[in-house]
Amino acid sequence: MTSPLRPAWFAAILLLSALLSGCLGSTYSRGLFEGYVVGRTEEQVIDKVGKPASDEKSGDAVKWVYKKRTFDPDNMNAVDALTTVVFQPDPVTKKLVAVFVQFS
Repeated sequence: MTSPLRPAWFAAILLLSALLSGCLGSTYSRGLFEGYVVGRTEEQVIDKVGKPASDEKSGDAVKWVYKKRTFDPDNMNAVDALTTVVFQPDPVTKKLVAVFVQFS
């Protein structure tokens, strides 16, 4: 005879494993996200926080938009709908580098 709690525990363990492995998506505090991306190349940003939901080019600059990827710890951990990372060419290497992040 199996206990009725056994399936619930099994489901809880699976959910916890998925959360810890990042299968359900990762969110970052604003400060942590900004620290991960500012001053980094496109490849480094993808390695650290993943690919953006969308991107757009405007002259030499490139904007990457992430959806619901950051939260504001100063506002009861409210999730930001959009987080925009702006890349501009580095004057020395000519590679695109993240120069600032806008949260909204």
